[in-house]
Amino acid sequence: MEIITGGVTAAKGFMAAGVEAGIKYQNRKDMAMVYSKTPCRAAGVFTTNVVKAAPVLWDKEVVESEWEAQAIVVNSGIANACTGKLGYEYCRGQMQCLECLLQQQGQQQMRWRFLLRAS
Repeated sequence: MEIITGGVTAAKGFMAAGVEAGIKYQNRKDMAMVYSKTPCRAAGVFTTNVVKAAPVLWDKEVVESEWEAQAIVVNSGIANACTGKLGYEYCRGQMQCLECLLQQQGQQQMRWRFLLRAS
């Protein structure tokens, strides 16, 4: 196996950023975004548990219906589980907000359905 330096942005066309959102702990990066300049193939392995967190349901739907993604928002410190329909609507709202922010930054037109949400 060849070790490639550069982390998640080693592949051409990818950018990433992380922030301290204060989700669970202070002074620790706990939220990140990985962005691809062009839509790329999306794939996922999902839990078979009966209880699935809203981000799991969101991502499963995107992967199964769109097959492409352009950005993923990831958080640590909270599972976002057992939030029901409201949690799913939060995922939708976050992705629509992210779409607007990326377009304001001059990124190409994208559909919010190309955005993944993981926790």
